[in-house]
Parts: sequence; structure tokens; C-alpha cells
Amino acid sequence: MKAQAPTFNEGYQGVEKPFGLNVVSLMPKEFVSTVGQMAQVRLAQLEVQTRMEATLGRQVDPRNVDDATAFFDAFAKDKPLAPVAVQYESYLKAFYKHSGADVGWTDTIPADQRGARVGELFDGLPSDEAGRTLVDCEGFSYLTAHILGGVKDETGKPRLDVLYATRPDHVITGVLDQGTKQAFTVNNDAVSAPTAVGNALEVQRLIGQALAGSDANIIGIATTQSESWPQVNHDKHQPPQLGALVWDGKKVVGQITAQSQAAFIQFSRDNGTESYSAFVKWSLKQ
Repeated sequence: MKAQAPTFNEGYQGVEKPFGLNVVSLMPKEFVSTVGQMAQVRLAQLEVQTRMEATLGRQVDPRNVDDATAFFDAFAKDKPLAPVAVQYESYLKAFYKHSGADVGWTDTIPADQRGARVGELFDGLPSDEAGRTLVDCEGFSYLTAHILGGVKDETGKPRLDVLYATRPDHVITGVLDQGTKQAFTVNNDAVSAPTAVGNALEVQRLIGQALAGSDANIIGIATTQSESWPQVNHDKHQPPQLGALVWDGKKVVGQITAQSQAAFIQFSRDNGTESYSAFVKWSLKQ
């Protein structure tokens, strides 16, 4: 990766600026840190980098996503999923931070290629004063797809399945170890503890809980970002996508059909709202 763009400063507050291939929106309140807080981040960065270099036996650039992938591939060998999840959260918190708003990711790299090309995608992104690269929820999901998707089993095949999970305005990832039937979620820089999942419905419930919580909503879960979009044309004001999952606040209770699409359109006309949450709550009472 090339050198990063200049550190966030007063000149970037409350504006959208191009950085590399992308446009980054920055919220100044997200970057108020005391000297002590910045020192803690620096120490955490040193600890993670030291562990990476000890594991790989060479110098690394922790922000080089290929170095990070090589580290987690080596670190995960002969380890259960729990320490992998703990170490991944430590890595994310040390070297990445949410911008406070959104990143307008370039259209020159299609959505479903961004995980594979995340080094190119992130080139030129700004950092905060502690040296953490500024991304958004999508950026965290691309990182996870690239880094944890690169962890191999003893046969050299991918050990972990990375699933994109999307609701309007937010995306997270679910990480599934098919061998041990355990999974965890990555929601921005928060990584959950692994949970046993016996079947696909339990995977959906685990991921849906992290994505939508106790609120009813329309969600999507898929191996590619575009397939996980729960709304037509990635627009929350359009009908939900055929096949999108209906979340009732506790579990997935169904999928969107042509009939429920039509019901959403009529509901929106009658109630003056395009809220998926309101629609699901209404439809569950019918």
C-alpha cells in the first residue's frame, strides 16, 4: 500500500473530501482524544504489531491488509475460534476507526470485488491522530472478507465463511467456522464471542440479532455484498428485494415474495412511510 493521506485535522471537519479513490465524510466529534487516550492506542498498536511480527518471523506493516491476512492465517492454525475473534477485535480497534459518517466508496471497484481488492480500495484513506485508518461499516466488512476470508484450514482451503449482512443504512459480517460449527459477528470494530450454531437458521438468528437487534426489519445475508442488499437498487425507499429476510426482532420468520412486495407498496401509499420496520410490524399483525 502507498503512504496514507494526511492525518485528520481541523481543515477536514464536517465536510466531504476525496481521499484516494473514495470520498470520506468526517464528523469532528469522533476525533476528540486526550493525549492519554492516544497513548493507549499507540501502545495497543505496538502490542498487536509485535505479535504479528513474532508470529510471522518478519517485519510487517499492520495496515497492509496482505500482511494482516498472512498473520491471521498463521495465528489461527491449531487454535479454536475464540482467540481468533479476540485477536481480530484487538487488531481492528488498534488500526481502524469509523469516520463518524460515511465513506463514498468508488464505483470503479464493483461492490463484490472490494473485499478482494481492499488494499487498492483503502489506498489514500485518511487517519486520525493515533494513526487509525478511517473507514465506515462497509469498510470494516471489506476488511473482514479479505483478512478472515484468507484463513485456511489444514488442506489449504478457506476455513472461515464470511457472510455480508445488510439492513438499510448498515452492514456487518458474520464469520462461520464450518468445521467447528461456531460463528461470530463483526459489527464495525466490535467482534462478538463465538457461538455454537447447529444449522442455517441459528446462523441467521445470530447474525440478525447483531444486525437488527430487537427491532423488526428487512435484512439480507449472503456471501456477496450485492446479494445481501435487502432493498431494490440498494435504495431503502424502494420495495424490499425478492428473497430478503423478514426479521421479527427475535428470529427470521420468512422471506419477501412478490405478494409481500406489493403489500409493502400499498402499505407505503396508505401510511405515507417507506419504513421497513413499520411494514414488518404491521404485516406480523395481519
